[in-house]
Amino acid sequence: MVNAADNTNLPWYRHLWVWLVMIPPAAAVVAGFITAWLAGAPPALVVDDYSEIAMATEQSRNRDRLAGQLGLAAFVELPAPGNAVGPVQLTLRAAQDGFRAPPQLRLRFIHPTREELDQTLTITWEDGRYTGQLARAESRFYVQLEDLDGQWRLVGELPAGAIQLDLSAESAP
Repeated sequence: MVNAADNTNLPWYRHLWVWLVMIPPAAAVVAGFITAWLAGAPPALVVDDYSEIAMATEQSRNRDRLAGQLGLAAFVELPAPGNAVGPVQLTLRAAQDGFRAPPQLRLRFIHPTREELDQTLTITWEDGRYTGQLARAESRFYVQLEDLDGQWRLVGELPAGAIQLDLSAESAP
């Protein structure tokens, strides 16, 4: 039989309390390695070519400026939000004389956070206005209207549930 006096002469690894104290830090180290393995590689958020981004930004501003010089504005009528496809009707106005409206325009609906909800429509001139079809989600969207050549654009924000939107060159950034 071992008494309490003999228990103090045992090596450290034979004491129960040593193992009970080491279990939580060891478990944290193992959990850290598992978390790092599950996370995988870090996302590529850093962009290497900053001059290319600056040129693209300037190009966008030039398109906005041209729309302002032409005095472009658009009125968009949209289907109610939901899963059904509905008609989109757009009226384009220009303050500058001699502006020829193109036969087709590109209308983009860009969701602020969910890329899978983004939609791009090519709308066509019919009966005095541009028309197309849209399956619209119940959410807020950024809207871009541009010619197919990418010379000018109008931008705006569509609140969730709205069925009409005015786009003008003044609302461009």
